[in-house]
Amino acid sequence: QLRQALMEGYQARREEDTEINKKWEAATLEGWSQ
Repeated sequence: QLRQALMEGYQARREEDTEINKKWEAATLEGWSQ
């Protein structure tokens, strides 16, 4: 049951986590030359 609940929680938050990661990535890489 715990495994199923964790999987459902991760899937439900996936989109939100992706957006947050994009914002952090942009801030982290800001000023780096490519």
